[in-house]
Amino acid sequence: LTSALYRGQALVHGLGASPDHRLLAVVSVGSNNVTFIETATNALKGSVYVGRAPHEPTFRPDGKEVWVTVRGEDYLSVIDAATLRETRRIQVPNGPGQIAFSPDGKRAFVCSSFSPELAVIDVATYRVIKKIPVVSPFSPNIFPTKDGQQIWFTHKDVGKVSVLDTKTLTISGVLTTGPITNHVATVDLPTGKLAYVTVGGEDVVKVYSREPGFKQLATIAVGANPHGIWPAGDGSRVYVGLENGDSAVAVSTATNRVLGKIKVGQAPMALMYVPDAVPSGVASAANLGQQLIDQPTVIRNLRPPTHGPAAGTMNLRSEGLVDLATFNLRALAPNT
Repeated sequence: LTSALYRGQALVHGLGASPDHRLLAVVSVGSNNVTFIETATNALKGSVYVGRAPHEPTFRPDGKEVWVTVRGEDYLSVIDAATLRETRRIQVPNGPGQIAFSPDGKRAFVCSSFSPELAVIDVATYRVIKKIPVVSPFSPNIFPTKDGQQIWFTHKDVGKVSVLDTKTLTISGVLTTGPITNHVATVDLPTGKLAYVTVGGEDVVKVYSREPGFKQLATIAVGANPHGIWPAGDGSRVYVGLENGDSAVAVSTATNRVLGKIKVGQAPMALMYVPDAVPSGVASAANLGQQLIDQPTVIRNLRPPTHGPAAGTMNLRSEGLVDLATFNLRALAPNT
């Protein structure tokens, strides 16, 4: 949260990197804008205001435009990546969540946070050409495979993941993954093609085969409420943001084990790995701040006064003049 009143950006959430890795688009939900950052210098290049509660920015494969899902509205905001100006708006189902492009840039796939359908857009005409019914109205995250044959997207409200066959434009599988299914990332390894899913309600990442049947291969305990996930450029690791752990973890895709933990500040959500973002290979601390990295967080495990399966955690974070309490509860009986 940075100077939310009158100036600055609030509630930073979504991230998107340009194809040449030189520019990072950062969405701030609370201040309705997209900020552009040069990855080599961490310098702010500009900001664009797009409408109520934007969620995620995605660059087109050719790098010429950034498409932003404006979740508080029913449109995508299209921004010229050279001029940093909004050039058009694309009507889509209410509450667009995130966008995935086909590798050739001809189609865009848009999941929705309020409508139980996936929109398919012809990029050349900026028109929706198909709406595909899905299992729930809350799909906040979407991730394509490198070969473009599948699109994986999450259903946070019902704990599932859907897989779209991009050739037939039909749903080829729906996986029951677990409560608070947040994000998904796909990885191609010599041993197989996989998908990694963060399940916030179980504090785990689940690993699935992308072959027909979508068999679950592993469950990895990572920490409190895993949210964002992104693979390294070579696929050797995935990085996971722990929303209630104020940190990120690196996971080996060879062993499916946590390699280490990184302090990243309060309540990380979206996460992105950008290969070769710094041309010289030497990271610079210029234009960077601490972002409350060393601010202590009070964490308490919660149990009901009587025996039962219910459990949860409470996180108490200082936000300066006020404290923010976050509760994560599970297995509660109805009406309690």
